[in-house]
Amino acid sequence: MTKYTMNPTSEHYQTVCQKLIVKYPNLQDSEGKSLYGSWRISLRNTFKNLRRKNSETEQPPSKRSKIQVDDMQDIDEDEYVEAVQALKEVLKKGGKDKSGKHSEVKDLMDKTRKIRCHWIQEQHPLISEVMQKFPCLAFGKWARREFRAIARFEVDQMS
Repeated sequence: MTKYTMNPTSEHYQTVCQKLIVKYPNLQDSEGKSLYGSWRISLRNTFKNLRRKNSETEQPPSKRSKIQVDDMQDIDEDEYVEAVQALKEVLKKGGKDKSGKHSEVKDLMDKTRKIRCHWIQEQHPLISEVMQKFPCLAFGKWARREFRAIARFEVDQMS
């Protein structure tokens, strides 16, 4: 019956119990007015427990948590496009500045994070599309840094 509904009506319970007793007459109740009253109560309690377990373990899609982007840097769409283009140029040159550090990549990733998060949440792009637009995320260091900035905890803390 769970294939059809998790909230059976009184008629559903009655039909199932009647069919059970017709198929297996030795299971009928020996006491009471009904031949299947105890089966009906048992079935109803089983469904109550199933619904309770499902509500505890599953969150409906509308309640899924979104990435908190309020405190991330605000930029408009034009600045975003320019920053993504600049990021690609910096990465083509090896991603390091004159001092040998990745500070320019870091700054551009920070600058584009808010719109990037919105893009990923709203558009659900393929990983290949994200990697094409932000190739530095293919490297563990940048992927961990991005995760840490968005989730606000270390990947190692998840276990």
